[in-house]
Amino acid sequence: MSVICILGSAMKKLFVMSWALLLSLLSVGVTASQPDSVRICTPEWEFYTQKDGTGLYHELWAAVFKSAGINVDVKYVPFKRCVKSFSNSKKKTNTKANDYDAYAGGYGKEGGIIPYWHIGVDLITVAYKKGEIEKWTGEALLNGQRVGWERGFEYDKYGVVNVKIQLKEFSKLKSGIQMLASDRIDFLLDYSTAIGKTASELGLSEQIEMAPDVLPGPKYYMIFSDTEKDGRLPKYGMPEWHGSVKLVS
Repeated sequence: MSVICILGSAMKKLFVMSWALLLSLLSVGVTASQPDSVRICTPEWEFYTQKDGTGLYHELWAAVFKSAGINVDVKYVPFKRCVKSFSNSKKKTNTKANDYDAYAGGYGKEGGIIPYWHIGVDLITVAYKKGEIEKWTGEALLNGQRVGWERGFEYDKYGVVNVKIQLKEFSKLKSGIQMLASDRIDFLLDYSTAIGKTASELGLSEQIEMAPDVLPGPKYYMIFSDTEKDGRLPKYGMPEWHGSVKLVS
């Protein structure tokens, strides 16, 4: 039975995967040499990593790590800071680089160790002000335009946006929707549920059009720190025919 969840706030993912497969990819077997804890860096993502301990990733981590006696210590940090921490770990220039053992939602190019299999894939929605274009006809419409997305998503680096744009980043989706409504950007990239919910909360739904799930994004992974301890974490329970892990260079 497949699980399909669309996140409702920053970094919302279209998650399509059977529970059996998901747990087989990251399930942890108890061994004498296993780590006793895993420190996970993540933003608070609605439906995935809510601070009250609910959400799909919290359930996953409990099933994978806690069930094997590995304590899960979650730190809520902006996504860009999580990525930067692992990038700096590779460069060994940041003393805080070893503060975390893993984070979720990485594209596998930031540095660190990733499991062989991804845990999801992005489907990005394009929003624009009503009346600005007749209809969405493709990515070419973004060429040369003012395009906004949440800081840290870096869609231009990961194959989501492949045309030249004037990038306008924002810290929260609420700010981005307001920028779109006030003609400070031409297009906004995020996720359908999040855009619809935020626009409604701001009373701007009547001003915003959406082209849902029109930009396929890259696969994303659970990223583990490149240390002796963390190099063991993604290997537990990985089916032999799936391989173990690969080091991102």
